[in-house]
Amino acid sequence: MKSGVKFNKKVDNKTKVFVENICSGFKRELEEASIELGEDLLQYRERTMLSILFPVLEKNSTKTLMEVGFLKDNKRRNLDFYSLDKNNERCYFIEFKHCFDKSSVKHIAKYNLQKWEKVNEQIKDLNVDTSGYIDGNKDMFGISIFMIVVQTDFKELEKENNNDRYNKLCNKINEQFSEANWYWIYETPQKLIKLPKDEKNLFYSNIAFVGIINEVK
Repeated sequence: MKSGVKFNKKVDNKTKVFVENICSGFKRELEEASIELGEDLLQYRERTMLSILFPVLEKNSTKTLMEVGFLKDNKRRNLDFYSLDKNNERCYFIEFKHCFDKSSVKHIAKYNLQKWEKVNEQIKDLNVDTSGYIDGNKDMFGISIFMIVVQTDFKELEKENNNDRYNKLCNKINEQFSEANWYWIYETPQKLIKLPKDEKNLFYSNIAFVGIINEVK
């Protein structure tokens, strides 16, 4: 099973390390929180996943804030997170969205692709002429994170293995998220799959983070 973050375009090393740390930290935080609470947290939606992501950003930053505002075309907009790196040299503006995807279908649903477009919209709008930044004198990067949670029916366990599910998700990402700069796929361990969940016939076999990285110039 392949692991690690895949970068499809050239990304500077500091940003690579930041993204890699966020992914590995999210995995660890998700597993610890799920076991502590005694239920599979992947069954929940965006707000719960944001609460998992926030402490990960805190641990990899000097300071992390939520709902940071900026101005675009004289209108105020908000980004989900702002993170100042450990060396106080650069800051990251992060937008996050979440969706569920069925393992049994060949393509990501259209309404989920619309979420993908939405999560990238504000990241693309970031530029040095935009006022309202906290750290306008530092190197700035916008990062989108689109989280895909794969729902798999327990009946499918006999038809496909973990590698099959990984490859299927990889193909969806490569075919439908050609604009992405990076992605990461995580295979859910048995210790989470076995935890109680509301839907008895489903388990959450994989998650993926997919995104773009925009250096603010």
